[in-house]
Amino acid sequence: MNDEDIKGIWSGVPMPWTDTEQLDRDALARTIRKCVDTGCHGVYVAGTTGEFHAMSEAQFADVIETFVGEMCSHPTIGAQAGCGGFSQRQVCERIRLATGAGCNDIQLPLPGWMPLQDDEILTFFDVVTGRFPGVHLYLYDNAQCGRLIGEPLWMRLLERFPCIAGAKLTDPTPELVRSIIQMRPTFNILGGEPSIVALWPHGVRSIAAWISYAFPRLIGDLWRALEANDVAGIAAGSDKLDIVHTQIKDPMRALGYREGIMDRLMGLASGFLEPTFCRVLPPWRSVDPEHVAMARQEIQIHLGLDHLFE
Repeated sequence: MNDEDIKGIWSGVPMPWTDTEQLDRDALARTIRKCVDTGCHGVYVAGTTGEFHAMSEAQFADVIETFVGEMCSHPTIGAQAGCGGFSQRQVCERIRLATGAGCNDIQLPLPGWMPLQDDEILTFFDVVTGRFPGVHLYLYDNAQCGRLIGEPLWMRLLERFPCIAGAKLTDPTPELVRSIIQMRPTFNILGGEPSIVALWPHGVRSIAAWISYAFPRLIGDLWRALEANDVAGIAAGSDKLDIVHTQIKDPMRALGYREGIMDRLMGLASGFLEPTFCRVLPPWRSVDPEHVAMARQEIQIHLGLDHLFE
């Protein structure tokens, strides 16, 4: 993967499970194709919405095999495998499975549960890069791991590990973005859709967007406006994003939906995702079909029919 490959809109797709908690391989492949057909520039699996935290190793292996098999049909589209885990051993086993299947671009959060100290993080990456010298790592810096990586540690990581080629930063400060890009001009940062407009002037040119498998037209229009420096288009896209968050997602939060499962609900409500995506691996809650219908009605009211799929 070269630097241009991770520019643009990235879809971190959720997983479709059968009633027996087996991966619905055909549904996952169809959804990846749909993401590509509606304009995404890259796809990754086994992120937060992709339930890396809930999968067994057998389920993870099924996901990776299906993902890599489908992405072989889309050679111009970027592909990353999330290999997060709760221990160094689990992370390394998942990287082994991903690289063995042919995916060397790895999205990697820190091991969860007990927050790592700076020296432990450095040791963790020493081990990972030592065992897998051919991988490109994209660090998923997320507070759910118990901490965020501060600027001083980022500088040490970038200096010590050239194979850390990028990062998914949900809501970084402009100061951190500038420092990282100054240190490593080729470094690629995946921002989140709430922050992409603010971070665009500071060099962020990639977005990890759940909205790409819910409202691909909305995020596509905003992306093209950013590339064209279309001030009116950027304002219109930002207004629609605000409507999604305040008028459509907020009422669903009152019903107990959180980020991740909320994103799945939005994709189901727009009709982009198939009904098999309602199921979430336990003990996390699945999506209630009645809530899908409620959210779909709100989408029609606030965004219009143009943002609904049959």
